[in-house]
Amino acid sequence: MHLEMTLQDSSFRHRLDSAPLNSPRSLRLEVVRGELFAFQVLILGDAPFQCTLDQSRQIDWRGLTERVRIEVAGADGLLAASFLGYVARDDGVLVADPILQDRSQWIADGWRAIWVEGRIPADSEARTLRAVVTSYGANGYEPERLLGALVVDIDVLPHVMRPVAEGDFKLDLWQHPSSWARPYGLEPWSDQHFAVIDTMLGELASLGQRVVSLVVTDFPWAGQRCYQVVENPSNLFEYNIVGVRRNVAGELACDFSALDRYVQLCFRHGIDEEIDLFGLVGNWDAISFGNPLDDYRDPLRVACFDEATRSWGFLHTREELREYVTRLFEHLVAAGLWDRVRVTSDEPGNVELFQEAEQFLVSCAGDLPLRLKCAVHDQEFLREYGTRVHDISLNTCDLVQDLEGAEQLRADMRARGGDMDWYSCCFPIALNIFLESPLVESRLIGWFTRFWGLSGFLRWAFAIWTSDPLADVRYKFPKWHAGDMLFVYPGADMRPLPSIRERNLLFGIQDFNLLADVERAGAGSVEIERALGGLLGSKKDMRRLPERQVALDFETDITTYLTLRNDLVKRYLISADKRLEMIAASIVSMREDEIGGYIQAALDEPSIAMQDIFIDGLQEGMRRAIERYDRKEYDIPELIVCADTLHRGLRVLSDTGVQRVGSRERVVLAVVEGDVHEVGKNIVRIMLESAGFDVIDLGVNRTAAEILEAAKSHGADVIGMSSMMTTTRDHMSELISQLDNSTDGSRPLVVVGGGSITPSYADEIGADGYAPSAPETIRLLSRLLQERAQ
Repeated sequence: MHLEMTLQDSSFRHRLDSAPLNSPRSLRLEVVRGELFAFQVLILGDAPFQCTLDQSRQIDWRGLTERVRIEVAGADGLLAASFLGYVARDDGVLVADPILQDRSQWIADGWRAIWVEGRIPADSEARTLRAVVTSYGANGYEPERLLGALVVDIDVLPHVMRPVAEGDFKLDLWQHPSSWARPYGLEPWSDQHFAVIDTMLGELASLGQRVVSLVVTDFPWAGQRCYQVVENPSNLFEYNIVGVRRNVAGELACDFSALDRYVQLCFRHGIDEEIDLFGLVGNWDAISFGNPLDDYRDPLRVACFDEATRSWGFLHTREELREYVTRLFEHLVAAGLWDRVRVTSDEPGNVELFQEAEQFLVSCAGDLPLRLKCAVHDQEFLREYGTRVHDISLNTCDLVQDLEGAEQLRADMRARGGDMDWYSCCFPIALNIFLESPLVESRLIGWFTRFWGLSGFLRWAFAIWTSDPLADVRYKFPKWHAGDMLFVYPGADMRPLPSIRERNLLFGIQDFNLLADVERAGAGSVEIERALGGLLGSKKDMRRLPERQVALDFETDITTYLTLRNDLVKRYLISADKRLEMIAASIVSMREDEIGGYIQAALDEPSIAMQDIFIDGLQEGMRRAIERYDRKEYDIPELIVCADTLHRGLRVLSDTGVQRVGSRERVVLAVVEGDVHEVGKNIVRIMLESAGFDVIDLGVNRTAAEILEAAKSHGADVIGMSSMMTTTRDHMSELISQLDNSTDGSRPLVVVGGGSITPSYADEIGADGYAPSAPETIRLLSRLLQERAQ
């Protein structure tokens, strides 16, 4: 069978009904050590086939049909490949999103996407890595045959990225553990449920999650009114993590064991910066879902088991509620957690009701400081209560409506020990994580967070699932959009399946932390904001639109962001010796488009002398390229591109007005009279210049007299001559004879080469040396000049 393969970057989202717009067969990535990165492979067969990954040899139930195996090799074994699953957007179009665990997949028709990700170890010494994506085909009992291969080159920047858990980005993805139990039919807070919770918290920790979410009443969001949704119904109710009972004596008893276990798991995963209590203020839907409390307006629902009657019920009075909340607060104090606790409200909109609830909670807390946290999209609430809340998360719409006011609010909150971040939810459409959203928007969450000067990002839905999310994630459209509810999917082994939206969010958090490192290393915040503004748009042009939408004008090509990011890394985060190393590595890896930036970064470093750029950067890089040629890793075409890369660097130095310091040997180079073959001579010139020689290239068809005159006028140390034809090579002998007759014993060295020249002929005419190739010319001159100096 015939198989097409193409490469795409990590921000590409494949639609099952479409082909990729371009089909690159090679890709070059630039990453720092410790950074998680990814790319994609798209495949298309001309007949149905079974596809497996790496060394898997599974066969389909259809038997030994057409089979394709995709293997990712090289890159020091750091890459792992996974199939992408396809889920429906609200318009029914299937798009790639979940990263699957399957190692085998039946592909009937159309393109399919494979996700490949890896991380360069922090202690890696690699400068460049190459991954080869190879496809093999087989049918029946025949041996596999090679179908094709793709190449991904990875340039490793010599800077170590901090783990996201140690970075500056505060990620706050709310946890809904009752929803995590349902796909597996588990009883909430059972040992099996906590095994699932453990894996979910591990996934959150890998993103750099900082906040513990504790649901401490029942149904705080009233199941998001899931009881009203008939089409693709889903149970979204959350249960209290605290067990509440009334004993036979009528006394209230609270079981905090599940709460303690949950907090301990979070802390074990490094999620320990903040503890948010949900369900104590600003609860939802007192109208259609009701309120069990007779004398308290905020609908707080606390299920209670009565041991005397052996029946379940709810707390019904304000005093019962006060007793429960007081005991909860006392337990958190006794556990040493109170200083991290925030009583959290999701989108409060009734100022009067919120004030009543705050006063009640203050009475429960007694002398304890009560810190309130709100996710806000109501302007009236923000005006009335914004200065009284400890932490605030603003919706995108309210943030861009008044960025200057938000900046002042953030400063005020930080002055009193609080903080401010932002969030998106079912609105606005722009800069969101829906399945219909351009995938780059997931990554840009980190960039906009840095641009707006905020501490992090909040999202209500890390994993709230429909009844069968791998079959259909669409829910409540058009109020909610597919993808709004989840970043991860429930895996068959009770572990979460990440999505490419989640991965791009993580990549953006990494970018945020790198930009923070750049600022600490010397780039001013104004400089970074100006650079970001060129891609993310002018703040003054950002505005809120009707119907909870926003106007943002940002670049959608992720390459532009990565170019900016990496340029800043090279300029501010790489030490002097590493800057020179990057110049050398860019020559070896033929990065002609990159070497100018590396040289400029070296020029900006006061500790780097000019001769260091030439010797430890340019010449060292060319030396390594020649070594690769000697080992037959490179042929002449690659060697020429390496030399072109070096020349690009030399032009950068010339354009900046920098002149090379120190002396260097001068070579007059020419093709002798009667010969116009200059390809070999040009390669020699490039190699000599690359090695630091000062070359005067006289061109072709030059007489012995012309060459001698040029050598004399330029004070040449070496004369190099080339001849491709035996009918012209005697002009070399003529020149050497004239040179010997006209000197006082101190004359330029003469080296010869070309297709018509042999070592014996060079000896016969008295040449100082013969070189059969351009790299050999470098070695020959280095040896001859060193011998002369001795």
